[in-house]
Amino acid sequence: MYAPTGLRKLLTPGDPAAIFKGRAAGDVHVELKVHEGIADAKGIRKEILSRAKGEGAREGEEPRPWLFYTVKKYGAFQEVHGHALYPRGPHWFEVHAWVTDRTPDCEKAIRAALDALKPGDDPGCGIRARQVAALHGRQPLDPEVLLEAGRLYLGEGKPVLAAGVLRRARTAGKLKKKEDEAALLLLGGLAMLEAKAPADAVPWLKDAEKAAEGEEAREAAYHLARAAAAAGMLDDAFAALDRAFAEGLAVPKARLSKEKELESARKDPRWEAFWRARVEGK
Repeated sequence: MYAPTGLRKLLTPGDPAAIFKGRAAGDVHVELKVHEGIADAKGIRKEILSRAKGEGAREGEEPRPWLFYTVKKYGAFQEVHGHALYPRGPHWFEVHAWVTDRTPDCEKAIRAALDALKPGDDPGCGIRARQVAALHGRQPLDPEVLLEAGRLYLGEGKPVLAAGVLRRARTAGKLKKKEDEAALLLLGGLAMLEAKAPADAVPWLKDAEKAAEGEEAREAAYHLARAAAAAGMLDDAFAALDRAFAEGLAVPKARLSKEKELESARKDPRWEAFWRARVEGK
């Protein structure tokens, strides 16, 4: 919730990372943004300063990470900017408040604007879900919207965000298409595996293999083998590999030889028998 004194909402911001733009008491301009997948407030502040080219920067960590600096305009005006960062899960909420010309009380007014954010519970949808929902005229927490957002995050190389959104999708309601249920389970398992949580990925991929058909089922079994091997569950890993290849899965030998999650399986005595029977076909 963000409600400083005298808040007036302005035009809807065009930046998808921006939640709000407006004005608060004391002629303070305000913008709220979300940074996704960033765990370090110092990195955000460094990036802000590199863009702003402000002077006299001051930073601190209490009561939450903050940054102040001044930007000279036209040789006569001094814009005073403040930023406050609030963590919530894999996100940082940024309040950016500024005045276009310095006054004796402007820093007090800016600090009041920075302190006005009260983050609530994380609904687990993220920016991508908001974008997908807006594109299709739906709600961000619709399971189909969350599934597509998870797919996008995974494609962008953000597995932690993908896993969070896909977990939320699984509890948001039933998907309309059977194939989407299987896709959700497979993508969720892959996201957890790429986020280095193979033990969490195993039950998702087991369910994905049961829910899927044809090539997708074989793919789910193969990724289940990767997750199980990485989690030290070698019996499950070899059983899944055997099912995948018995059903006709084709994986290049070079990939099998280098797949990092299968390293423990390759060191197991059962690997040679699997290779001869399922890969070489002997």
